[in-house]
Amino acid sequence: MTKIKFCGLTRTTDVLLAGALGVDYVGLVFYPPSPRAVSLIQGAHLAAVARAHGIQVVALTVNAPPALYESIAALIKPDLWQLHGDENEQTITHIKRVFAKQVIKAFAIVAPQDVPRTSAADFWLFDAKPAPTDTLPGGNGRGFDVSLIQNVNVPFFLSGGLTPETVKNVCERTHPFAVDVSSGIETVRGVKDPMKMRAFVRGML
Repeated sequence: MTKIKFCGLTRTTDVLLAGALGVDYVGLVFYPPSPRAVSLIQGAHLAAVARAHGIQVVALTVNAPPALYESIAALIKPDLWQLHGDENEQTITHIKRVFAKQVIKAFAIVAPQDVPRTSAADFWLFDAKPAPTDTLPGGNGRGFDVSLIQNVNVPFFLSGGLTPETVKNVCERTHPFAVDVSSGIETVRGVKDPMKMRAFVRGML
């Protein structure tokens, strides 16, 4: 079964609903420019709620300074790290060694050469490359040509423009380890829509 990650949750009610729906991962965003960003205090509370309902917690950062990694590790204690910026292999290896947790590394895809050949990350995450007008590296609701990743033989998270209506077809074409959705379960940017959250999980069936 393809696992499900709801990313960019900011409210306790959304985490509770994710637990009721059987979602496997929740992503907490520690990147202030994002409308989905949470503070360390908010994140600690949401992480505790998620774990109480059997959900793994993913801490998402973008080119974070070392001090932020330390603070997140101390207060959030994430089960996985998601690096969604320009982090290099040295950073990935460092995070794995220092915090002894698995790392998801995001790769923006628009052409065949964007698909990595190798990486120290435990999981790869494929997302659409931001447009020049986008202000965020992800969560922009853009898709990409998934035929570019059909020959990938490592466990990967699939993101980029997924919606309740499209997710099943895309999964059948690419067979991801997990799907990762954020804007696809929102009506207002940055605010999760319970009806769309439910519809997304139903769309996987």
